[in-house]
This record gives sequence, C-alpha cells and structure tokens, in this order.
Amino acid sequence: HALTNARLVPAPGKLIGKGTVLIRNGLIVEAGPAVKVPADARVWDLTGKTIYAGFIDAYSRVGLPETLQPEPLRRETEGDDPDAKPKEVPREAVKGTHAWNPKVTPERRAADYLKLDKKAAGKLRELGFTSALVVPGRGIFRGSSALINLQETDANTLIVAPTVAQHIAFDFERGQDSHYPVSLMGCIALVRQTLLDAGWYAAAQEAYRKSPATMERPEANASLSALGDQAQRRQPLVFESEDELDSLRALRIADELKVKPLLLGSGYDYRVRNALDKTPTILALDFPSVPEVEKPEQALEYQLDELQHWDRAPSNPALLAAAGIPIAFTAEKLEKPEKEFWSRLRLAVRRGLSKDAALAALTTTPAEMFGVTDRLGTIAPGQIANLVIASGDLFTAEDAKILTTWVDGRWYDNETANQRDPRGTWEVTLEGRTLPLKIEGELDKLEAKLGEEKAVFATKEDAVLLVAPAKLLEKGEGAVRLSGRMSGDTMAGNGDTPPGVRIAWSAKRTAPYTPPPKKPDEKPSPVDTAADFPETFPAGAFGRTAPPEQFPVILIQGATVWTAGPQGTLENADVLVSGGKITAVGPGLKAPGGAATIDGKGMHVTPGIVDCHSHTAISKGVNEGSHAVTAEVRIGDVIDATDIDVYRQLAGGVTSANLLHGSANPIGGQNQVVKFRWGALPEEYKFAEAMPGVKFALGENVKQSNWGVDLRRAIRRRAWAWRS
Repeated sequence: HALTNARLVPAPGKLIGKGTVLIRNGLIVEAGPAVKVPADARVWDLTGKTIYAGFIDAYSRVGLPETLQPEPLRRETEGDDPDAKPKEVPREAVKGTHAWNPKVTPERRAADYLKLDKKAAGKLRELGFTSALVVPGRGIFRGSSALINLQETDANTLIVAPTVAQHIAFDFERGQDSHYPVSLMGCIALVRQTLLDAGWYAAAQEAYRKSPATMERPEANASLSALGDQAQRRQPLVFESEDELDSLRALRIADELKVKPLLLGSGYDYRVRNALDKTPTILALDFPSVPEVEKPEQALEYQLDELQHWDRAPSNPALLAAAGIPIAFTAEKLEKPEKEFWSRLRLAVRRGLSKDAALAALTTTPAEMFGVTDRLGTIAPGQIANLVIASGDLFTAEDAKILTTWVDGRWYDNETANQRDPRGTWEVTLEGRTLPLKIEGELDKLEAKLGEEKAVFATKEDAVLLVAPAKLLEKGEGAVRLSGRMSGDTMAGNGDTPPGVRIAWSAKRTAPYTPPPKKPDEKPSPVDTAADFPETFPAGAFGRTAPPEQFPVILIQGATVWTAGPQGTLENADVLVSGGKITAVGPGLKAPGGAATIDGKGMHVTPGIVDCHSHTAISKGVNEGSHAVTAEVRIGDVIDATDIDVYRQLAGGVTSANLLHGSANPIGGQNQVVKFRWGALPEEYKFAEAMPGVKFALGENVKQSNWGVDLRRAIRRRAWAWRS
C-alpha cells in the first residue's frame, strides 16, 4: 500500500507537508516526502488528509470477561427485603498455588482472557486508537496487562506484548462480611508485605536452584513468582489513584521497596505535581460535570474545593506536562467516549497543553512507558503499520474527523470516511419544474425543506433519499420518494409518485451551508481559561499558597510565659527561638542581628498542646479490624494532610499529636507522632525523633459489647414487617 499526497505527522514536533507512507506485510517500509512507489503497490490518494501514528489507549478493559471487569459500586438485592443478601457478583475462580489473600492475583494475565469484541474494538478505532493496554479490573494486585492491536482477528495475532506491567489498586471493602483488608492502611500493608515476600521468594528459588542438596525446597507460589520482574525492576508497577494523596503513597511504597512505578492519575494530580518526581502518569479525561449552582440551595451542596476542581481539572494535563511529567491518555472512565474524548482533549489543548504534547500522550509516551518504541508510536521504517487518517488537525480543528485507521497494515473505515455533507441550498429539477431545497442541521440529524413543505432527507456515503409531500407536484395525497447519488455539488436519480409513476430528478447546490449563530448555553461550561484564583494546598478556603515564612531567629518579647517546668509562669518574659528550637527563656533577652521580633505584651505563650490519643488526619479507615492482630499496618501510610481538623486543632493550640489506630482489635497498628504543619505534604508531618509504638486495646470496644443494635437495620426490618 502507498498512502500518497498526505500531510504527515511522523512524530510529535515533526511535520511533512506532502508525503507518502509505504506499507508492506503490515510494516512501514518507508515514509517521507520523496518515496518511490513500487509498481505492485495499491495507491491511496490522500490529498488534503493528515496521517498520524496510531494512537495507544494507555488503560483499557476492552476484550476482558465480566469476571475481570471492575465490580459494580452497588450490588443489587433480590426483591425489597432489607435482610436479603446482595446478588453474587461473578468472580474468576482462584486456581493453583496462589497467594493466601484472594485480592492478590498477580498471576492473572490479561493476555490469557482476551476475547476481543468487534463492536468494542470498532468504537475505540473510531476515536483513533489502534492499540490498547488491556488491564484486569479487580483486586489489589490485579494482574499483568497486555498490549494489543485493535484489529478484528483472534487473540493469537492481536497481542503486541503479552505482559507489560503489574497493576495495583488500593481496593478494600468495608462491611460486616468483609475480609482483610478493610482499610486503606491495611491495603498498603498487604501491598508492602506481598512485594517483600516476592523479593524473598525470588531469592529463595535462586538459592535452591544453585544448591538443591543443601536446603529445604521452597514452597511453590504462582502469585509471588509472577511479581519477580517487578521485584527486579524489569517491569513497572502501575498504581491506581483515587486522589492526589494516593499518588504520593504509591511513590513512597515504590521508593521504599525499590520498584519501578507508573501512575494511573486521579484527575487531582495537579495539586501535588511538584511532588510526583516526574513519574509517568496515565490520565483519563473524566473532568467533573458542571455544578448545579443556579439556586442558593443548590450552591450550598458544594464545597469550595469542589468548585475549584471543576474549574481546574481541564488544566490537569497541561500542568503535569509543564512540570516535566510524561503523560498518556485513556478513554476509560468516560460515559460517552465517542462524544467526550476529543472534545475534552481539545479543551485540554486550549487550556495550555501543546499540540505536540497531546500527540505524544497518544503515541510516543505510552510506547515508551510500555517498552514498545521499536514497534509503535511513530511513522518510521520498521514500525507496525498502525496509522490514523484524519480530515484535518485533530487537536485544534473542532470539525476534524477521523476517517480511517490502519492496524497491522489493514484499513478500517469509520462511518465518517465516506460521509457526504449535503447541507446547503439546492435547486431541484423534476417534472418540468424547479423547487428550492434547503438542508441544514447536524449531519446525523438533518432537517430539510422542499419548497415550503417539510421533507425528509437521508444520506449514506454517496446514496441519498428525499421524501416530500406529493402535493408539491400536484400528485394528490401521499409522498414522493426520490433516490439517487450525490457527487460534489450535484445530485441525480429517479423517484416514484403515489400513483407509481417513475420520474427522473436532479439537483444542483447553489449556496453552501452557513451554521446558525450558537445560542448561549443554558448552563455554564468549562471555559478555555481557568479562573484566576490562587492555587493552594490543601485546596479550599483555608489552604496555603506557600509554606509560612520561616525566620532563622525569632524573639518574643514581654509576654507571660507558661514554661510548664521548674521556672513556672514568668511575667514580662522573653522567648528566643533559633533554628526552630527554643534556646533561651527569661526577661531582658537581647535579639541577635537579623532576628525577627514579636511584641508579646498582654499575650500568653505556652508550650504547644500535644494530643496523646488522636484519630485526626487519618485517611479511609482508622481501624483494620479484620484480624485480631494487625501490627503490620501503619498510620504513617495514611496521613491525610487535607483534613480540615488539622487547621482547626492548630487554631485551638494543638501543635502535635499521637495518631493512633482504633480499638477494634486487641493489637492494632503502628502509631505515628506528627507535627501539625498545615499546608505541608503528609511526609512532612512526621515527627522523626518520636518513639514508635503499637496500639493495644482491651475491653468493650474489642468485645463490641457497647456497639448496640444496628438501628438502621432494625428500622428497615420493622418497616418491611408493616408492609407485609
């Protein structure tokens, strides 16, 4: 195949105004402005068209069975009985020498379950995707992904790379029948222990291989064996994030255990972009919907940080790219990707993402993430012939359409590939008379008027059909049906009148279609420029734009000082602070050169209050109560630096706290002593010199003797009894 006379974009930042792509046996043989076309090549004249390298969906579920799709957020029940158990969700049976926890299934390979649905593949190709990373959707260790080409063939030939990465999600359940883990900290502990076990397992197997006669044979474990490439940093681990703090937790795990991380972003990534260490990140374009704030009572439903995120979310790709973070895109998480993907990607471009960065996020960056730059991502000799043919610049032109995709050297036309645009004003000639025909509206919902009467007009490729009232031709009741072909600005064909008389007709376009002026939207929509409000952390009303200014030396003068020590309470005393530590307390202290002074007259200075038993600033579960002993979980893994209670406690004088696991089990998790540094990231809260500890609990909490009756269940049961 020779694709000639096209505008070529062989890679981000490169452009060939008029060139040719030569394809043979599914591979690109040559591409450039002066390619000699072989005599045996089929020539495709693509004058006026643009060719891109095929796009890669960086995170997809396409082709996987229901058992590996994400579980529904709500499980249906049988009937209305409040005591009825939820319907069982189909699950993949765990087989062989697997891990002890059913949520740890790294041995599952997406490649082993693939059964690509032609319709699903076609929908992705219509968006320009020619390849997709297929990812299992359940569990904590979800399994390994496979990179596939979106062609209509069997699984044996569509796989480009059978194992690309392992995938981890902080997926835990809460509820009476839930099993370990039931908290975020339990989930992180399970991830940590599993990766440590995988490293031990690889070392034990290697030692046994070298010297089987001198040691006990290690157990077989397919789950730990499947993590060998990650333990040795040969393949990446992709961590799924629900919010910006999850991404930081993932990077901390990766740093602690020396694994190679990638991130599936949450959409909130911009809030901590400077702390992401330029980690490659996969982004969905699931920007939040427009808030309903027309009425005061509706506006009260939204917090300021939600409104800020709605405004800022379309800038997320541009902000990450500007911070030097490689990004890749996915169509996952969109309710209607056929309508939302390109409109939102173009919005991201208008928000500051360059065209080259947007193209890289669909081509070269995912190819690099997944280790296939030698096969995918550019238009170059030796690359797989995955291509996108478009009518114009996809990243800036709102009316640009994807016409055809090439996958492994096979072409797949989209519905728009041969679509004609019949809109405009026409002059129709039939039965010796001439009538004006006006066609307008959207291409998928045309509106027509022949003469003064409404008509129906439909088109498919070059075939057209016009149905109009017969009275226009004085043929009585009923309708005249005119069918024919369209070529440029002319149409011609035959038709039938109600008596069944065959007639000929033709038409000529006399004026092009002029779209009506856009009506103002009923609701506001995301604008091309973000609102001009300061960016804070945490987001919301009380966040900081930057850490508070720190002076090397501070002298508080003339205050009443409560020393809480042998000196007691000192009147009209001074406190000297140097390098963050108190160096002197007493009257008449002299300020060193360059010291900042604070007038303390009429004020009291006390030691910062220390809360010795606190559950403040703990994310997604203060208890890992699924086991009697959970000393492996760490509060330090789940510090919530966005908790507004930190701000409030500082306002009340609390400066430090001992964050403790809850009392749901006899031996809970490891505590974390923190300094409340509002506006800092979670790791900056930790009091490095503090003594570590583990929460023990006895009495009524552990026995649940004071938990009482489940009032909601009792009320529902009584209501059910009344109905019956």
